[in-house]
Amino acid sequence: MPVTFLVKPLVTSRAEATGEAGVVVVDQTTAMGEPRGPYRPRLERRAGGRMEITERDVAIVQLVCEHRALTQTLIADALELVGPRPSPTNLSRRLSGLYHDAGLLERLEPARRETFRGDAFAYAPTAKGEKLLRDRQLELPFPARSNWKRRNEKANRNARFTHHTVMIARARIAMERAVREVPSLAIEASEREPEGVTWQYRGRTCRVWPDAFVELRERDTERRLAFFVECDRDTMESKRMRWKLEDYALLEHAGHDRTVFGARDALVLVIAETRARADFLLDLAADVERESPLWDIRKRVLVTAEETYVEHPENIFAQVWRSAALPDERAAIIPSPLPRR
Repeated sequence: MPVTFLVKPLVTSRAEATGEAGVVVVDQTTAMGEPRGPYRPRLERRAGGRMEITERDVAIVQLVCEHRALTQTLIADALELVGPRPSPTNLSRRLSGLYHDAGLLERLEPARRETFRGDAFAYAPTAKGEKLLRDRQLELPFPARSNWKRRNEKANRNARFTHHTVMIARARIAMERAVREVPSLAIEASEREPEGVTWQYRGRTCRVWPDAFVELRERDTERRLAFFVECDRDTMESKRMRWKLEDYALLEHAGHDRTVFGARDALVLVIAETRARADFLLDLAADVERESPLWDIRKRVLVTAEETYVEHPENIFAQVWRSAALPDERAAIIPSPLPRR
């Protein structure tokens, strides 16, 4: 299986590849000191002129399509994986142009009185953005011609969905940044909401559809380490959450971890939005009887709070986790984690 990166290499335009004349890609970033003009509405598209699309703009649209929703901060974090980190001012202007002038991105609102950890809104794909990428024959993780207008309207009516989507993106991008700091590791696969499996076990309906599935590979030994990722925003009642964790144990019992996901002895990473919620979920997973299916995989159920790595995403593999088997001890996911900052 080829290595799959969250940020794919930039695709050279046809004009650049063939040397054809007549197509000029211009980066219209406003120079420092140049007057910027009047502000436009934040959440009402209002074109201000023609915008030439650069290869970095294409990379931004591709990132947003890959993750379904991204904030400006997360876009900057992901772009830094393949090049220099853009300045907040320049990136803000490009994103504004991609929203207002080009119509390649949509803006999604957070819930009232909330932000996306400091960002005022998240960016989502549009039909024009999808067409741009398909015209360039870029691979996309969704069916062709999705109804983005309807999907984005629904997302704006359900701020919890958007926050959850951004949490998943933040975890995946953090893992990509962490792997960059460990030369012996590579990301083999990273999928948002991969197709899962539903099956029957002793009259019970079991269901595993993870928020994300990530697999690392050791470059020298070719050994793999897989993670099922669950991002929690404190919206699921205790009984349902316990059943969800038990289903991961039964997934292994039924062999679906290997046949459906191609993984063995995968870790179940539960990321809560706050430390208080992480403590609650850890207690929920740790306080089980021997008869519970969860008992056998407690050491592979790891819990943390998003707060522990959000300022330094490179530390997502460091000792910021606790296992359901040893809830009072800090645990790291890889043998040589980054130092906690």
